[in-house]
Amino acid sequence: MEIKRKIGSIVPPIIGLVFFIAALIILQRELKQIHYQQIHAYFKQLPFTRLGLSIMFTFLSFLALSLNEALLFIYIRHPLPYGKTGLASFVSTAISHSIGYAFLTGGSLRPQSLG
Repeated sequence: MEIKRKIGSIVPPIIGLVFFIAALIILQRELKQIHYQQIHAYFKQLPFTRLGLSIMFTFLSFLALSLNEALLFIYIRHPLPYGKTGLASFVSTAISHSIGYAFLTGGSLRPQSLG
């Protein structure tokens, strides 16, 4: 029984590492086809209003998510400082949406960052 528990605690991180390495390899292959000059040229031709609006709406989205988290803690009668819930919400949302599988990664990051 002890061996099964040890294997069960070792296998998931190894699987995660394998997927992470595979993602890095795929990303490297894809980025070989794109040059810095192409990205720079694209951003140069992008209207400033479009870029500004995208940044503003991204900020508002993160603000809404962090307010949602703060309201959640108020609802369960365990209010925390907004700075703490806001930071935890921002970090967990940003990482989970960047990594993917937000329902798995975000849920595991929040409790750790809230202490």
